[in-house]
Amino acid sequence: MINDIKRLNPTKTYTEIAETLGIPYWKVAKLAKKEGLKPIASSGVRERMAKVLALKSSGLNYIEIANNMGVNRGTVSNIYKKNGFILDGPGSGARQNRKIIENPFKDLSKPEVMYWIGFLAADGNLSSSSFSIRFSQSSERAYVLEEYVRFLNGNDITIFINKGVGGIKDTHLVTFGNEEIYKFLESIGFSNRKSKTLDLKIPLTWDFVRGYFDGDGSAKYYKKSYSYKIKITCTNTLMIDRLVEFLNENDIPTSITYKDKRFPDQRDINILSAGRRTLFEKMYVDNCFCVKEKRGVIEQSINENSVNCLETPEEGNQQPSATGM
Repeated sequence: MINDIKRLNPTKTYTEIAETLGIPYWKVAKLAKKEGLKPIASSGVRERMAKVLALKSSGLNYIEIANNMGVNRGTVSNIYKKNGFILDGPGSGARQNRKIIENPFKDLSKPEVMYWIGFLAADGNLSSSSFSIRFSQSSERAYVLEEYVRFLNGNDITIFINKGVGGIKDTHLVTFGNEEIYKFLESIGFSNRKSKTLDLKIPLTWDFVRGYFDGDGSAKYYKKSYSYKIKITCTNTLMIDRLVEFLNENDIPTSITYKDKRFPDQRDINILSAGRRTLFEKMYVDNCFCVKEKRGVIEQSINENSVNCLETPEEGNQQPSATGM
């Protein structure tokens, strides 16, 4: 049998060998592995690779190729790696162009700086290989990226639109590469694995908390129980401790709940009802920028007659709500 597998292996996939010999797939894979044989790609995989290479030759970057083919960017990225190509396009660092001339994050005394540092701490992504900083939001919150671009104050910064595939919504993305800015963010505690390792070296402020909440916070109204839930979801133990300490110091009581077994490291910092008014008054001062949907729900939770009061949801729905990106 192993001789038959060796004979067929150069031209057929394991699945095709199993069908030809009338034996289970797992048996083919086990014997082939024992003999040090390597599987070949299926015809579909080979066709996909050929199309990626053809589109790349035509001048498209890897994100444009993924959108053109209607596949996940990771699929195209893997084909790039197998062929020894360097990723191109937004987020890869290939088109840095020094669009951001000055570091907009350096003056930590400015409220807007702390707000965007907080938002990046929650929703941003950093890449050490290209010194790139990525920040994306759902299409419903494209206005957040428009404000972020104004804050960056760079030259011809593009807001990219990544088309969702398979029912996934479109996302809007701003990305740029700048070594000075990357290293500054690194110096205050950021890293390319910040969801696990973020360890801020700067004091928290209410502007930072508002930004972090706009990224990883959520506000919901539950019609069945006539109750609200205001929370921040986080997986970083250091960040959880810093946020809870800051909130408690400002007389905002909290409780911690764990997510289900699929997300063992993820926890919710729940803002108890006694602290919602203080939270609202501290986070939202003057005409500060914020995710207005979240502000509206929090304001409704403390004042049912608020001008920002949203429509009463249908029975059983968990709305109005504002969560995530």
